[in-house]
Amino acid sequence: MNICLIGMPSSGKKRLRGIAGEKLGMSFLDMDLVIQEKDRTAASGNHCGARKEGFLLLEEEVGAELSMNNTVLAPGGSICYGKRAMEHLQGDFFGGFLGCALFRGGKKNR
Repeated sequence: MNICLIGMPSSGKKRLRGIAGEKLGMSFLDMDLVIQEKDRTAASGNHCGARKEGFLLLEEEVGAELSMNNTVLAPGGSICYGKRAMEHLQGDFFGGFLGCALFRGGKKNR
Protein backbone atom coordinates (compact mmCIF):
# COMPACT_ATOMS: atom_id res chain seq x y z
CA MET A 1 0.00 0.00 0.00
CA ASN A 2 1.11 3.56 -0.73
CA ILE A 3 -0.29 6.79 0.71
CA CYS A 4 -0.30 10.12 -1.13
CA LEU A 5 -0.92 13.35 0.82
CA ILE A 6 -1.58 16.29 -1.50
CA GLY A 7 -1.93 19.81 -0.20
CA MET A 8 -0.99 23.42 -0.46
CA PRO A 9 2.12 24.94 1.18
CA SER A 10 2.08 24.82 5.00
CA SER A 11 -0.80 22.32 5.10
CA GLY A 12 1.30 19.85 7.09
CA LYS A 13 2.09 17.33 4.33
CA LYS A 14 5.70 16.66 5.27
CA ARG A 15 4.96 16.51 8.99
CA LEU A 16 2.07 14.10 8.49
CA ARG A 17 4.12 12.09 5.98
CA GLY A 18 6.82 11.56 8.60
CA ILE A 19 4.37 10.66 11.36
CA ALA A 20 2.38 8.29 9.13
CA GLY A 21 5.53 6.65 7.83
CA GLU A 22 6.87 6.11 11.34
CA LYS A 23 3.58 4.87 12.85
CA LEU A 24 2.75 2.56 9.92
CA GLY A 25 6.29 1.34 9.33
CA MET A 26 6.36 2.84 5.84
CA SER A 27 9.15 4.64 4.05
CA PHE A 28 8.55 8.17 2.82
CA LEU A 29 9.59 10.02 -0.29
CA ASP A 30 10.15 13.74 -0.79
CA MET A 31 9.04 14.37 -4.37
CA ASP A 32 10.84 17.73 -4.39
CA LEU A 33 14.14 15.86 -4.03
CA VAL A 34 13.26 13.56 -6.92
CA ILE A 35 12.43 16.62 -9.05
CA GLN A 36 15.71 18.27 -8.03
CA GLU A 37 17.63 15.17 -9.07
CA LYS A 38 15.94 15.30 -12.46
CA ASP A 39 16.52 19.03 -12.92
CA ARG A 40 18.81 20.80 -10.45
CA THR A 41 17.03 24.17 -10.91
CA ALA A 42 13.41 22.96 -11.04
CA ALA A 43 12.54 22.94 -7.35
CA SER A 44 14.62 25.98 -6.38
CA GLY A 45 11.52 28.16 -6.17
CA ASN A 46 12.74 30.14 -9.15
CA HIS A 47 10.03 29.10 -11.62
CA CYS A 48 8.00 32.13 -12.71
CA GLY A 49 6.26 32.71 -16.02
CA ALA A 50 7.44 30.25 -18.68
CA ARG A 51 9.64 28.53 -16.09
CA LYS A 52 6.54 27.70 -14.02
CA GLU A 53 5.02 25.86 -16.97
CA GLY A 54 8.27 23.90 -17.34
CA PHE A 55 8.21 23.02 -13.67
CA LEU A 56 4.62 21.78 -13.89
CA LEU A 57 5.52 19.56 -16.86
CA LEU A 58 8.52 18.16 -14.99
CA GLU A 59 6.42 17.57 -11.87
CA GLU A 60 3.84 15.71 -13.97
CA GLU A 61 6.55 13.58 -15.59
CA VAL A 62 8.11 12.66 -12.25
CA GLY A 63 4.70 11.91 -10.69
CA ALA A 64 3.73 9.68 -13.62
CA GLU A 65 6.97 7.67 -13.36
CA LEU A 66 6.99 6.98 -9.62
CA SER A 67 7.27 3.33 -8.67
CA MET A 68 7.00 2.64 -4.95
CA ASN A 69 5.84 0.08 -2.45
CA ASN A 70 4.80 0.73 1.16
CA THR A 71 5.63 4.45 0.85
CA VAL A 72 4.11 7.74 1.97
CA LEU A 73 4.41 10.49 -0.66
CA ALA A 74 3.67 14.18 -0.12
CA PRO A 75 3.86 16.14 -3.39
CA GLY A 76 2.89 19.79 -3.68
CA GLY A 77 -0.66 20.79 -4.53
CA SER A 78 0.29 21.65 -8.11
CA ILE A 79 0.60 17.91 -8.87
CA CYS A 80 -3.18 18.07 -9.38
CA TYR A 81 -2.57 19.94 -12.66
CA GLY A 82 -0.69 16.96 -14.13
CA LYS A 83 -3.22 14.57 -15.69
CA ARG A 84 -0.75 11.71 -16.23
CA ALA A 85 0.61 12.03 -12.71
CA MET A 86 -2.85 12.05 -11.15
CA GLU A 87 -3.96 9.02 -13.16
CA HIS A 88 -0.86 7.15 -12.01
CA LEU A 89 -1.26 8.19 -8.38
CA GLN A 90 -4.95 7.26 -8.35
CA GLY A 91 -4.05 3.77 -9.49
CA ASP A 92 -1.23 3.09 -7.03
CA PHE A 93 -2.01 5.18 -3.96
CA PHE A 94 -4.56 5.72 -1.23
CA GLY A 95 -4.72 9.49 -0.95
CA GLY A 96 -6.04 12.55 0.72
CA PHE A 97 -5.97 16.33 0.29
CA LEU A 98 -4.87 18.54 3.16
CA GLY A 99 -6.73 21.80 2.75
CA CYS A 100 -5.73 23.82 5.79
CA ALA A 101 -2.56 24.48 7.71
CA LEU A 102 -1.94 22.15 10.64
CA PHE A 103 0.41 24.66 12.22
CA ARG A 104 0.46 28.42 11.90
CA GLY A 105 2.71 30.79 13.79
CA GLY A 106 4.05 28.02 16.01
CA LYS A 107 0.59 27.08 17.34
CA LYS A 108 -1.61 24.16 16.37
CA ASN A 109 -4.86 24.98 14.60
CA ARG A 110 -7.84 23.46 16.34
